[in-house]
Amino acid sequence: MRESIFQISQPRDLGHRLIRTNYVAQCLNVDVSSFGNTKKEALVNLQEALVLYFEDNKSVKKSKIEHPELVDLMLSHA
Repeated sequence: MRESIFQISQPRDLGHRLIRTNYVAQCLNVDVSSFGNTKKEALVNLQEALVLYFEDNKSVKKSKIEHPELVDLMLSHA
């Protein structure tokens, strides 16, 4: 059974400047990520990205992430 850790970033309101509200999904075990307009779309896109990644990298060993720390960060200037 494959065990993976996923990170979903929620959209942020950067003051009165709305950059774009997308969700980012990342598989921390192999450092593959994708995005979408919704959480579901981001996960579907990540699934597709992982399939393509493993097609090209059949011998890749995933890293085991024991205690991931997820940090929210708000930028004042981008």
